[in-house]
Amino acid sequence: MAMDLTGIVNSNEYYTNHYFATVFEDNAADTISSWRAAAKDSEGARTPWSLLRDFGRLYTTVRERYLRTRSDTQVMPMIKDLADSLLETLGYDNGISPTQVEVVDSIVPVYMEVQKANGSPLLWVLLCHANEKDSNLLQGYSFDSAAFDDDPPHIPQITETNNEELISKIFFSLNEPPRWLLLIGINSVVLIDRNKWNEKRYLLFDLDEIFSRREESTLQAVAVLLHNESLCPNDGA
Repeated sequence: MAMDLTGIVNSNEYYTNHYFATVFEDNAADTISSWRAAAKDSEGARTPWSLLRDFGRLYTTVRERYLRTRSDTQVMPMIKDLADSLLETLGYDNGISPTQVEVVDSIVPVYMEVQKANGSPLLWVLLCHANEKDSNLLQGYSFDSAAFDDDPPHIPQITETNNEELISKIFFSLNEPPRWLLLIGINSVVLIDRNKWNEKRYLLFDLDEIFSRREESTLQAVAVLLHNESLCPNDGA
């Protein structure tokens, strides 16, 4: 049966539609097989999509709380907790967090950074929120979660420009921008590749669509596309 990519939006052809519909499944098969074999051979190990299924239960609980919430300041800690769990599920235990980076006239609140062997940035994670519940995450803003570590917590600093503008500043203004940006919100995750941003090409993962269905092949696709081993492999891999 063909891999079900429902909930994964191939915006502006991040991949060509032909590749994503017909070739991606074959290319992902080796990765899926190696993960399955590793889980079978190692006691207590589990496949990434199995871990994503567990994360889906947490997501459902958080989303139900979110739908009853009126205040943005209550939503943002939920996003942080959700991001922590998702990043752990996807194998991002090698990240450095958090930091702030000045880009032109903006401060970018980088929640997690994965570095190359030489110390330059490879991937940045941004925590994001949109004012309207159905808004695309690119039209929302990024926020600094450090405010939630204070006692009592205070209102976090948010970016003055929306995420779409901020991303362009990051990629086109820094001497050493990261290759990848991972935007995590309450309803969606967005993966952006610096090499494709000139044409505003990105992948959007509709979390409600994906985790309400919990289709195994969809979870496998999410794992292949977002896992640390896929985006930030060891040098030479």
